[in-house]
Amino acid sequence: MATEQEARAKNEEVPRRLEFGEFGFLQFQKGPRAEVGVNGLSLEHDVLPALIRHLKNLNTVLPSRETSLAITKLEESWLWLGERRRLRQEQGVLDTYKPHA
Repeated sequence: MATEQEARAKNEEVPRRLEFGEFGFLQFQKGPRAEVGVNGLSLEHDVLPALIRHLKNLNTVLPSRETSLAITKLEESWLWLGERRRLRQEQGVLDTYKPHA
C-alpha cells in the first residue's frame, strides 16, 4: 500500500480536466477539499448525482429496462463511494492522503 507521500505524488499525475471539444469540459477536484477548498467537481458530490438525475429525467420520457439498469449501476457506484467516505471518516483519514485499512 502506498505511503501518504507516495499517494500525494501519484495524485499530482491524475488528469483533472476532461475536454469534450465544443461541448465543454469537466474540471475535477485536486486535493482534499478540507485541505485546498473546492477547486473542482467530485464524483460523489457533483458528477454521479447529476448523471443519475439526468438519466431519471430521460427515463420518464422514454422508459427502458436498459436505462433503469444504468441508473441502478450509477446509484450503486454512488453508494460505494459513500461507503468509502464513511470508512475513511470512521478511521480518521478522511480528506487526507493517508490510506485506510
